[in-house]
Amino acid sequence: MRFFAALIAAIAILAAAQTVYADVSIDASASDKGLVQIQYKGDLTKSVKVLVEANGDKNVYQIREEGSNNVPLQMGKGEYKITVLQNVAGNKYKPLATQSVTVDKVDQQSMFSSQSYLVTFNDAMKSISAYSKLLAEKKATDDKITAVYNDLVKNYSYDFAKVKTLPTDYVPWIDDMYGTKMGICYDYAALLAGVLRSQGIPTKLVMGYAPNVKEYHAWNEILMDDKWVVVDTTYDSQLDKAKVAYTFAKDGAKRKVVKVY
Repeated sequence: MRFFAALIAAIAILAAAQTVYADVSIDASASDKGLVQIQYKGDLTKSVKVLVEANGDKNVYQIREEGSNNVPLQMGKGEYKITVLQNVAGNKYKPLATQSVTVDKVDQQSMFSSQSYLVTFNDAMKSISAYSKLLAEKKATDDKITAVYNDLVKNYSYDFAKVKTLPTDYVPWIDDMYGTKMGICYDYAALLAGVLRSQGIPTKLVMGYAPNVKEYHAWNEILMDDKWVVVDTTYDSQLDKAKVAYTFAKDGAKRKVVKVY
C-alpha cells in the first residue's frame, strides 16, 4: 500500500502564466459544505490531476473521465489552493486552472455524504442499485450500517495477488469489487463509504497505520449518534474467515491517521 505516497511525490509542476483553459472550471460555491466542484471537458489522453494544498499538506486526485466531481476540503480551516494539472512529459505537469478558497468552517456531514474522486457512486452503478434494494426495508440508520458491514465482512475476500500489481495511481471503482467480491483494503473502504454515503450516512475513507497491519492501510469512520466510529471491514473480513472473534467498533486511539477522504 506504499503507492499512495507516490501520487504526490511524483509530480513536478512547471511554472506557467495564469491561464485558465476553457475546458476546466473550479466551482467553490459549496465550500461551506467542504466541497469544491471540478468540471473538466478536455483531453484525457494525457494524465490530468487535481492538486489540493492547505496547511502544509497536499492531496492529489486523478481525473479519469469528463464531467463534474467533488474535491473535499478536509484539511482543516485555512487557505486552500486548488490546481488542475495536465501531464506534459514524464512527471512534469502544467497548470490548467488555479483557485484559492478560504475555509472558515466545514459541514462534515455534507462533505462525507457526497461523492468525490476517491469515493465515486451513482444510482446507475450495480453496487449502489443492489445495496439500495437490500436496505430498502431497513428504516433505522444503525440497521443499514450493520447490514452493509456484515455483507462486506462475510461475503468479500482480500485479494493478495492484486496488491502486488497495482499502479501507483490506483483508485477503486466500487462496482469492480462488488462484481468480483475480492479487493484490497482500499477497495473495502471505498465500497463501504460509497454505499453508506449513497444512503445519506456520513462516512470517511481513512488511510494510515493500524494495529496488527504492517503496511499502509485503509479503513472507515462512520458518523453514528454524533460520534465518528472506527470500522475496519478488511481486518474483520479476514478474522471472520479465520473464525476469530472481532468487534464492529475499533479503538481509534491505537491508529495513526495519515489521510482522510
